Amino acid sequence: MEVLHIEGLTKRYGHIKAIDSLSLTVQSGQVMGLLGPNGSGKTTTLGIILDILKADAGRYVWFEGKYAQAEARKRIGSILERPYFYPHLTADENLDIVRRIKDLPPMSFDEVLDTVGLLKRRHSPYRTYSLGMKQRLAVASTLLGDPEVLIFDEPTNGLDPEGIIEMREIILNLRHRGKTVFLASHILDEVEKICTHVTVLQRGKVLASGPLGHIITNNKFVIVSASQPDELQQLLQTMEGVLHITREGPKLIVEVREDLRPEAINRIAAQNGIWLSHLEERRMSLEEEFLKLVKAQNTR
Repeated sequence: MEVLHIEGLTKRYGHIKAIDSLSLTVQSGQVMGLLGPNGSGKTTTLGIILDILKADAGRYVWFEGKYAQAEARKRIGSILERPYFYPHLTADENLDIVRRIKDLPPMSFDEVLDTVGLLKRRHSPYRTYSLGMKQRLAVASTLLGDPEVLIFDEPTNGLDPEGIIEMREIILNLRHRGKTVFLASHILDEVEKICTHVTVLQRGKVLASGPLGHIITNNKFVIVSASQPDELQQLLQTMEGVLHITREGPKLIVEVREDLRPEAINRIAAQNGIWLSHLEERRMSLEEEFLKLVKAQNTR
């Protein structure tokens, strides 16, 4: 099912285009990461699809238009910017206020607090919570009413390493439960570990969008070095399956096709009297792919 369809979304602030003809689709069960640096239009996009901001052009449709806007909104849980709770109230008391704001019937908060790991601290005042615990309570508030879609804006922002791991585990748990998650982040490593799909933004424009495995190329890299780097580079440039070679000091960064094995490079080098002193295989990370996309955009 198509949970969200965005088409040609544009938002201006004076002469600045915060979003420039943005289009993307989110399917049921996906964890879509909206990835980009600060100022790329991530929060503005989320604000528009949550009906907090008005777009200057374009449109978006929730749940294929099956529900009226008010009904569709009830099927979405969200955190934008930093959430606020009453510092003197407990988790249960703060969640009960959120429940009433959402016009939900009386309920137990055991399940949502257990999901975010706050059952043991449910009766502690909010002011005694760490930053990570406060963020987890915010996630618990989005889960009230069992929404189909969850939207998080920079969910790990400001957290320490332990808090980042806790938040990652919570989102992965939601993913395994079949929830559709739409999150904005500038932390590439977290997006790579959490998301099934990625949309890369820069200055409000989509640079790339699709499954994580398609955003990151299937090509791999083999890092090699030898005492004859010039001869080795000339040899590898003639080898089938070698796509591109970059020189970094004594090492050669060789981009190769998926089917080219490192041992084939070692064998060809040895057959030509070149003995490798270093041989390492690795994949391109999302960070490297992101920088490649941004560089290509800046040179246009």
